[in-house]
Amino acid sequence: MTAFLDARADELPERIDTEVCVIGAGAAGITLARELAANGRKVLLVESGGEKIEAQTQSLYVAPNSGVPYYDLAACRLRYFGGTTNHWSGYCGPNNPIDYEGRPELNLPPWPINHETLAPYIAKAAELLEINTHFFDPTEQLRSKNLDPSDLIENSSDALVTRVAQISRNIRLGPRFRQEIADSPNIQPIEYLNATEIILDGQGNVDHIRAATLGGKRTNIHAHAFILCCHGIENARLLLESDSQVKGGIGNRYDHVGRYFMEHPFIYASRMIPSENFPMVYDRAFLARRSINANLMFSDKTMREQGLLSYYCRFNPVYREKDTERARNRLPKRLMEPASLALYHDLKAVMSDWAGIRNSVSRKFLGEQLPVYYQLEHRIEQVPNPDSRVTLGTRRNKLGQREVDFHWELSDHEFKTFNVG
Repeated sequence: MTAFLDARADELPERIDTEVCVIGAGAAGITLARELAANGRKVLLVESGGEKIEAQTQSLYVAPNSGVPYYDLAACRLRYFGGTTNHWSGYCGPNNPIDYEGRPELNLPPWPINHETLAPYIAKAAELLEINTHFFDPTEQLRSKNLDPSDLIENSSDALVTRVAQISRNIRLGPRFRQEIADSPNIQPIEYLNATEIILDGQGNVDHIRAATLGGKRTNIHAHAFILCCHGIENARLLLESDSQVKGGIGNRYDHVGRYFMEHPFIYASRMIPSENFPMVYDRAFLARRSINANLMFSDKTMREQGLLSYYCRFNPVYREKDTERARNRLPKRLMEPASLALYHDLKAVMSDWAGIRNSVSRKFLGEQLPVYYQLEHRIEQVPNPDSRVTLGTRRNKLGQREVDFHWELSDHEFKTFNVG
């Protein structure tokens, strides 16, 4: 048995030797460490945080964003064992096959690999996440949940299709695999240790990685192979920070490291009042209770003909306006207090949204009901944009590293796809 080491409290030698060093114990790091160990490799699994989130370690993610408004970088990523799976909602689905193809109309070259090459690995990931592999067959996905697929949009349109995402319920990889990793004879997990710089040998290969605790303890990690699993932003940061031997950072000969940051831009752009014939197979809340999610997408034919990016639309049910919901929640307390103008305003808000209140009661006692309206959520993919990027600023954190400067940009291709959607 190999217990977890705490780099802050346990003895930390000046040099650590291992066969494979995995930096980062999130989804990728935990998965790779388990797979390598199962194949007889000796693995050092290095994690910046501990078993639970802590402010001092999490604050290492603080970074400004000078571009399109984005999530708080110190909140959307989690720097402790299990990584961002600790707040992941579990939506699962592979890339569409068209994503690997070249799109000349978008100036996108093809990937060097395709869907068929990755399919066996995706199937293995699906097994770990306890979901099925009928990713691109919405009919099969709905039937597996005892739902009628006859109302799917592709039955009446060649411009739109349905993409079903599955929702994995067993996704907190830290708690799920912590004991297994602790018991593994081939994995040595060490927490509260941060990779700070990559050092090369005379031939340009990685010789070792420098690592440190927030308290100032330092070590050098030597391995036959190193795997960076620190998240897209942090992987780029570590490579860029390692510039004492290579100007501009390791792997950055052509100035590509940190560029082409992409996300899933989304907007809530419209409301739709459903008729009684609206197919519940597109109701996000209805499907979430069945661990799936169905969205409308452009067909491959539409994307190619109109030069569009991948797009999908979610139908988010709204049963009461937010102001009405807040007023309703306050009413029990208000009614126990002396009459006031605040009580009057809350009663007025609730009674003015009688349709929402009636709908809520109907849902509670009669089962599934249509919402007052659907808030339409439009999401798209992005084209690689070199100006959307991670760079290093001049400020330094408690480890002595330069902090990230983050800049997220959208292009005309994204706006065109939003306009058509």
